[in-house]
Amino acid sequence: MIHIVTKGRLAEKAFSGLETRRWKPEEMDAAISECGPLDILYLDAAAFAKSAFAAALSSLSGNGRVAWGVVDLKDGIADTAPIFRSGASDFLGSFALEAPADPARAEAAIRFGTRSTCGDPRAATPAAPERKFPGWNAVKEGKEYDLLFLYVGLADPESIRRKTGESRFNRLKEDFLSMLAPSVNEAGGRIWMGDGQSALCVFPPASGASVVAFCLRLLINRAIVAYEQLKLEIPVDFRLALHRGSTVWKEPGNTGTLVAEAVNFIYHMGRKFSRAGTLAVSEDARECIPGRLMREFDDEGLFECKKTLVFPGFDSREGAGHATIRDDARNRRPPGKNR
Repeated sequence: MIHIVTKGRLAEKAFSGLETRRWKPEEMDAAISECGPLDILYLDAAAFAKSAFAAALSSLSGNGRVAWGVVDLKDGIADTAPIFRSGASDFLGSFALEAPADPARAEAAIRFGTRSTCGDPRAATPAAPERKFPGWNAVKEGKEYDLLFLYVGLADPESIRRKTGESRFNRLKEDFLSMLAPSVNEAGGRIWMGDGQSALCVFPPASGASVVAFCLRLLINRAIVAYEQLKLEIPVDFRLALHRGSTVWKEPGNTGTLVAEAVNFIYHMGRKFSRAGTLAVSEDARECIPGRLMREFDDEGLFECKKTLVFPGFDSREGAGHATIRDDARNRRPPGKNR
């Protein structure tokens, strides 16, 4: 989503093939709060007086959670360097009227704006989170905790929307969260954020093996889940991603201003890296994988500076009526010999 702080519609012409939402300058704080991990906010320079524009830049400069840029279709800004030094990840001048920003440019700007500091010796060392999870009844708003983050998303929600219709799809979004809640709670977790098409669930680190087991059950039973729990008669696949990191705790529904690298990372991993029918696991969550299942995960290299492992899904044996992990040849490899 492209959020544009502007007074008119001209700035929207700087974007092509992208969903946009307009905000008035006096609504900028609300626009910042509304921005999710895969959104970017643009300031329309023409909508601000000089002093107000400087104040807006200062406000965004201090917000490490939101990717942002500037639209200047009148080419009134001669020197863009201060804007980028303030933390902007994109700048669109009058050229954007003839060559509007496309999805690839927006994605690159978002990735740059929320980039990791891995490998940067100047990166600040954050305060150590509380390592021992105190239990959900004892977590405190504003305190930092070490948690497991599980992203669960419908693999192709737009395809489902087209096949079922808007009304049925809206009911599906309620069914999706209702389907997840019992299994997430059983594994010791909570659904923290969700939009009906995806959910971010959080768990104590000690729940790792239970979380992986839940993920594998969801993948192998996806046809039954789609029919019985989501009440659909069309195939449904899921994207799953698991990461371990720290975040300041905020109660569900009060996470709009949350700034956490771990939260940004799990959303990126779930939406950009994981594939339909698979479970992606970051190196930080590697210990969650039971030893006997480790050989079923492939080393997929780096994603945003972190090593990744991927369980590539279940294959159905023709005529077997059930799913199996990989194939017999794979399972006959010597114990302990990883791929």
